[in-house]
Amino acid sequence: MKKYTSIDYPQKAIVIDNYCENYEELCNNFPDLGCMNNDARRASAFDKNFNYNKNIWMSFVEEHISKKYLEATCDLLEDHLIQWRPKLFEKIKSKNYTLGFRGDRNECDVVYDFKFGTGSDMQLNSKSTSTGKGTDVHVDFQNKIFQTMIYFPNFGDNGIGGDFHLTKLHQDGSFYDVVKCSYKSNRGIIFPHHPSGWHFVTPRKSEFVRRGAAVIYTMREDLQEISPEFFEQKI
Repeated sequence: MKKYTSIDYPQKAIVIDNYCENYEELCNNFPDLGCMNNDARRASAFDKNFNYNKNIWMSFVEEHISKKYLEATCDLLEDHLIQWRPKLFEKIKSKNYTLGFRGDRNECDVVYDFKFGTGSDMQLNSKSTSTGKGTDVHVDFQNKIFQTMIYFPNFGDNGIGGDFHLTKLHQDGSFYDVVKCSYKSNRGIIFPHHPSGWHFVTPRKSEFVRRGAAVIYTMREDLQEISPEFFEQKI
């Protein structure tokens, strides 16, 4: 198990530095997402129309979509899952569950996706510096179990911003108890989702776009244990 830092407040998160053993190789072969036609350019590793160096990436992708990875990550998040999704946690611990790709429209208990992405709404200014607006504070959709984010900044990227923040939120929309997880080379962040999982990404200025990969696990609708009314509640 890689060394990690556990964050318990304001929400659960796991931060792992030196995440990839072959980071330089992966970083040098990070896919070109310029062909994607959305502001926040993203593509699934399983999109048949998306070309990238599978010889370099596929073993890394497959490692992150395996039952072994899911179960090991759920063990890391045990206290969180026992609080919010105890039945799902027991099902995964028992190994009596099905796992499949999110895009297959199957009836698996748990589904995964692996996505490459670059920063949103990047615009080049007169000083050849791109500016990304970041993301507004939000809570992710309720069927997401957890997401692992792995950062792959370009070598030589000395930009500022683009950092992931955990926070709590007052009724008036103001933040408190904010914890910053910096955007940095070879960092992984595992973030389980739950009713008070408020988070945001700060705007970024750099000559390079923000780059990362996301491993996303969600559950079948009828396995949901948390009522929708609990999501996005403010204090």
